[in-house]
Amino acid sequence: MEKYAEDKWAEYRELAIKYGSNAIRFANNKEWIERAHFALAWIYIHDRNYAYAREHIEQLLSVSSNRLQESILAQLEAFENGIDAMDEAVTKNLQNFVRAINKENLYAMETFSWQKPLRAVEFGQWAIRLIEVFGENKYLKSYCRGFLRDIYKYLINAEVILGRFENAAKYFEELKEQMQKQYEYHQSILSDEAEKAKFNDRQIGYMEAYTQEFIKEKQQDVVNYILGCWPGKMAEKFAEAIGYSK
Repeated sequence: MEKYAEDKWAEYRELAIKYGSNAIRFANNKEWIERAHFALAWIYIHDRNYAYAREHIEQLLSVSSNRLQESILAQLEAFENGIDAMDEAVTKNLQNFVRAINKENLYAMETFSWQKPLRAVEFGQWAIRLIEVFGENKYLKSYCRGFLRDIYKYLINAEVILGRFENAAKYFEELKEQMQKQYEYHQSILSDEAEKAKFNDRQIGYMEAYTQEFIKEKQQDVVNYILGCWPGKMAEKFAEAIGYSK
C-alpha cells in the first residue's frame, strides 16, 4: 500500500499464492492449512481482491460461535483428570485467548495510527491497560510481550502525526520501563525449574532470547520505524524529544 518494492510485488504475490494454495491442498497439518488461509487473506486484502480474501477468512475458525474447543476442554479435564488438570487447561486456554485479543488490538492500532491518530491514542492506552491486567497473571505475561511493544510503537507514531512529540517521548520511556520489567519477569521464571516446567519449549526459548541486547535492539527498531516514516523536521523533533542521536 505504501508502494514499496512495486517491481517485486507481482513476483512475490504469485509465488506466495502458489505456495499457500499448495499448502491448503496437500498439507496434513491443520495448523499449516490455517496459516495458509490467513496469509492468503492478507495477500488478497493488499491486492484489493476483497472477495477472495473473504473466502479464505471464512475457512478459519471464529470465536462468534462461542463453542470453541477451549470453551469446554477445561471442564472435560476436571471430570476426567481432576481439578489440578483443569487448572492447567484453563491457563493454556487463557494463553491462547490473550494472544487472540492482543492480535486484534494490535491490528486495529496499526490502522488507527495512520488513519485516525486521536482514536489510536485512546485505543492504545486502553489496550496497554488491558495487557497490564493480563500480566497480573504471571502465566499470561509472556504472551503479551511483542504485542505490547508494537502497540506502543503505533501509539508513538500517532502522537508524532499529531505533532505531540513530548507525548511520544513519554510513551517511549514507558516502553523502555515495560521491557525492563518483562526482562526481570523472564529471569524469575528461568531461575525456577518448577516455574519453567509450566511453559512450553517455544516460550522458554523466547524468554532466554529476551536479553538486554535484544531489548536495546527492539527499542532501536521502534526509533528507526518512526524516523523512517517521518524524515525531515518531524523526525528531528521526535529525535530531540527522546534525546536520540546517531
